[in-house]
Amino acid sequence: MKTTPQIALLVVTLGSLSSPTAAAAQERSGFWFSVGGGPGSAGVSCDDCGGNDRLNDGTGFLKGGWTLNPQTLVGLEFDLWSQQDRSSPLSATLNLYNVSGTVTYYPRASSAFFVKGGAGVSIVDLDGKMEGTTFTAYLGNGLGIVAGAGYDFRMSRRLSLTTGVDYWYGRIGEVTLFGDALAKNWKQNIIAATVGITFQ
Repeated sequence: MKTTPQIALLVVTLGSLSSPTAAAAQERSGFWFSVGGGPGSAGVSCDDCGGNDRLNDGTGFLKGGWTLNPQTLVGLEFDLWSQQDRSSPLSATLNLYNVSGTVTYYPRASSAFFVKGGAGVSIVDLDGKMEGTTFTAYLGNGLGIVAGAGYDFRMSRRLSLTTGVDYWYGRIGEVTLFGDALAKNWKQNIIAATVGITFQ
């Protein structure tokens, strides 16, 4: 089975092999919007957490904003990685989020390849279900950053299939559950290979 870094490398390679004629058809102006998801590998570390094994599960994203010029887009991006644990009487889902202001840059106006970066807030929470009762426990938040690269495969004048590789990081600090400290120096990072639909 391919790991997430291998999938990420495949995504970038496919983008680099695309024909120049596809890039020439790019048109970017006004409002833009994108939604999608894909596999993601999450790493979490904290004081006294034990091992640092990575966890693999799905990610999703929602982002949109405004086109400053044919090479530069600004926007707001929401990223989510989630994993459910059914191994105990308490069915719990760990959710890692980043909400970031971003800048996306195309090296050439006719280019379909882009890079992006941004910063904002990183969040961690827990959805639980026990004996028919559901709850969401907010665990903490801190500084978050995101970086990535991708390629737009043009489907029509304003619509693209967008593949990408993203890295997002969050430094939460102290994590608490219902007011009680669970861990200190909590940090989280996600590597995701994504596919989405983009309107530009």
